[in-house]
Amino acid sequence: MEDTSMKSSPSMAKPSMDEVMEERRSTLGDRHFVGRAEDLTMGVLPLAAAFDKFDKDASNGLDGTELRSALEHLGIEASSEQASIILKQYDQYPDQVIDVKEFTSIVRDIKLMVEYDKDKDGALNASELLPCMNSLGFSMDNAQIEHLMKRFDADQNGAIDLVELSSLMRTAKAFLKYDTDKSGTIDVDELRDALRKLGLRAGGLEARSLFRRYDADGNGSIELHEFAVLVRDLQLYASFDTNADGTIDEEELTSALRQLGLRHPAAESTARAKEVLQLWDVDGDGLLNLSEFSQLASDIRIFRDADAGGDGLLSEGELAVALVNLGVKADAATVLQSHQGAEASGMMSLLEFGRAIRELTAPPVAADQVAAVPAKSHARMSRRPSAINIAPFKASNLTNGGNLAGELAA
Repeated sequence: MEDTSMKSSPSMAKPSMDEVMEERRSTLGDRHFVGRAEDLTMGVLPLAAAFDKFDKDASNGLDGTELRSALEHLGIEASSEQASIILKQYDQYPDQVIDVKEFTSIVRDIKLMVEYDKDKDGALNASELLPCMNSLGFSMDNAQIEHLMKRFDADQNGAIDLVELSSLMRTAKAFLKYDTDKSGTIDVDELRDALRKLGLRAGGLEARSLFRRYDADGNGSIELHEFAVLVRDLQLYASFDTNADGTIDEEELTSALRQLGLRHPAAESTARAKEVLQLWDVDGDGLLNLSEFSQLASDIRIFRDADAGGDGLLSEGELAVALVNLGVKADAATVLQSHQGAEASGMMSLLEFGRAIRELTAPPVAADQVAAVPAKSHARMSRRPSAINIAPFKASNLTNGGNLAGELAA
């Protein structure tokens, strides 16, 4: 019997919905996918044919306009601006166009979106994301999904859109690669392997130091949402290290603080960066290494999560939230009073917060040990990380357009 499913209709009338869906299936495939992300592959010929169809100028790459047409064909409505954002997200090199390999990643993510977007609103809410992640080989509960939503819902609208899903999928793929025992978590040895992939010569002590910092719930393993924070911090570190020397100096930190949303008047920016550098520079070499930067990033996250007003200052109530998140038992009013700046405004800045938590988390030093311990170290002993040899770790290591998750998963 002759197969007429792929024949073009002689009519110029608008195709029916059934015809549109059939055409989409011929491009996307209709296999029910239940394997891991790396197993979600498609036939090469249908994908290549679809790619060639949208590559109008035969340049072997889809520009913004061509990508928008492809997205619409695949059931994703996108404005020119949205298409540009998606192009930037998936453009791994980057060369301002989407090649066939990158197009495959887009199709993979759209397949996930279409499969699990039950309410057909173009995004995955928490109840839709749960079965999506479990289909990829994870075993997650609602609490873990909420953590993922918090980490990947960049616009905080309560749902994961295609661009956010792309970030999540790349991170998940890297996670699955290094979860060698398929336990659904990353242990210290697996973390060391991931660090070595980036050229970080981290020994056992160094890896454990970093591991403890990102094991947020202290359960002895790094879960996907915690791994995502580690990946983001490494990405930030590489992007801020503009001279690629493996450390962040005062000038680089000034720019980094602005990008992290800690803005000060231009005249104060350098002075503020110098103060931040001095406070978080544990070894006193005038630079931030990876361990020191990861501590700064962690403290900034806690500070900003508690700063409900978004004014860059913590009130007594906001400070109480930050202390709870730190796991520190202390009276917020007392801490605020004893660590306020000269202006005594009843609010706490990041620097004041940093000084306070160092004091609050430092172990007591015995009287007979005081003379043997440098004064600068007293308030930092419990937070002092082992040094990590990061000389080979440079931004140039992060191919894939500076995409760390993509580099890890390679």
